[in-house]
Parts: sequence; structure tokens; C-alpha cells
Amino acid sequence: MELQLAMDLFSLEDAVAMAQRLQADADIIEIGTPLLMREGIRAIRIMQESCPKCRILADCKIMDAGGLEAEMAFSAGADIVTVCGAASDATIEAALGAARQAGKQILVDLIAVKDLETRAAWADQAGADYIQVHTAFDGRSGGSPLAELLRIQPVVTRGKLAAAGGIGLSSMEQLAAARPSLIVLGSKLFGAPDPVEELKKIRAAAGGEA
Repeated sequence: MELQLAMDLFSLEDAVAMAQRLQADADIIEIGTPLLMREGIRAIRIMQESCPKCRILADCKIMDAGGLEAEMAFSAGADIVTVCGAASDATIEAALGAARQAGKQILVDLIAVKDLETRAAWADQAGADYIQVHTAFDGRSGGSPLAELLRIQPVVTRGKLAAAGGIGLSSMEQLAAARPSLIVLGSKLFGAPDPVEELKKIRAAAGGEA
């Protein structure tokens, strides 16, 4: 199971410092949407140079101009780019085309998608590398994305399952039992008294070393 660190509510300087502290137990460093909006795509390159052993995900949440925006992020050094599952088929397909051309990957984020099973099945057949359930930041009440993960699990047969939103050590045992390929960690990890030790515990609960 891969662990992804969502760098959202940090300055770029603080995000790099935190990522460097945690990179030994991480697989993917996410340049979160707020960080991308604040710092621009230069944040992708800077993080890639600062944490060369981790892959970099750009959480662009693309809704239009899928090929253009994905190509911009890949050119800046992203290994994975996110596209909203609520985007049009054409937008997702264009982003997937840019990824194939660059030899990179696309994560389709099902945040705010109503018919999860139908959209997850379509994204899977379209060739998405990761398909992610995502408990939104707005309106979150301490829940975990486990229920949605279990809903799409039967229909995703090609791509990798991912889960994001409010995940911490307390929810890892149940999530790990559902066997997603990727878990995204954010505020609960960074709010721990010692994020380095917390991530080690999460890594152990997830079933192994990075």
C-alpha cells in the first residue's frame, strides 16, 4: 500500500521542510490544490528536487482543458496528475492522452460524484491509473471514505483504488483491511504531536515499510 502526503495548508518552504522530514516513510508527495494555487506549478519542480526518492502528485483537480493542464503539470515534474471524475468524458480522456504521451499517470478523483459506481467503472475502462474516493473537506464530520471505497471496489478491475479525506491512524486498520493501493494522509497526520512517529505507526498499520 502506498502512502501519500497531502501538502495543502503550508507555505512552500514549510511544505518542503515537512516532506523532507517524512519522506523516508512516504511514497508520494502531493502538491495540494491550495499550495498549487498559492505558489503555482513551480512548487512541483521544487518538491521534486527536494524529495527525489518520492513520486510527486499534482492535485490539479482538472475540470476542463484536460490535455493542456495535465501536460503543464507533467512538464513541471509531476508523476501523477488528478482529474475530477465530474469532468466530461472528453476532459478525462484528454488528460489520459497527455499522461500516456509523457509516460506518466492520472488519478481520477470521485469527489462530489453522485453515481460512484457508474463513474468509477467508466474511469476504470477508460484507463485511469488510480480511482479515488474522497471525503470532501467542506462538510466533513470526522468520517472516513471507507464506505465509498467498498462501493466502488467491485467495479474497479484495472486501475488502483485510492482513498482520501480525514484519514489517520485511528481509521487505518479498517481501511487497510479494504486493501486500497493508495492512502492519502493530511491534517490528522500533520496535527499529531510528532508527525514522524505518527507516520511510522501508520506505515506499520498499513502493512509494511515504504
